[in-house]
Amino acid sequence: MKNITTDPAEVLEISEADLPLMVFSDHMRSFLSWGIKTHEHGCYNHFMWMINPRKFVSQDWVLHEVPAKDYLKGKHRLKFVRGIDWTPAQKIRIRVALSLALGKPLYKRLYDPLQIFGKVIWCNWLQIPGLNICSDHGYILHKIDPKYNLVHPSPTDINKWTKEHQNKYEVYLRYLPD
Repeated sequence: MKNITTDPAEVLEISEADLPLMVFSDHMRSFLSWGIKTHEHGCYNHFMWMINPRKFVSQDWVLHEVPAKDYLKGKHRLKFVRGIDWTPAQKIRIRVALSLALGKPLYKRLYDPLQIFGKVIWCNWLQIPGLNICSDHGYILHKIDPKYNLVHPSPTDINKWTKEHQNKYEVYLRYLPD
């Protein structure tokens, strides 16, 4: 598979063997997305995981699985990143951690609007205890990579972190809508 595609079918063809993948998303037609990217000096406004073919684990208003095709309608630019040397056991740990997070009661999977306000005023610690935003689910990296030390990161923070550790992480695929 080449590293860049404009064909949504190539995203939908990502096999179970190639998973899990971190997914960075840029909603190219959203004012909110533009604001997040501008504030964070980054290229992506959303972070999620792909642990099953054709599905993303995404923290929107609630942490849930969403069909990948929802992000392939021409509004989102996607970047898929993987660990270069993740073992089968590490891949299972990622899947289990996300499955456990998805299995929590609804009130524990809700989006944390206070944390977004905290990020706007540069107070990343400001949050509702027990709630998360999309990029908080980067914590799963710490389960397989003890050097991962980001606390309440933004999607930009996680993207920069993987770039700074290119000996361990690589871009698997970039999807650019036509």
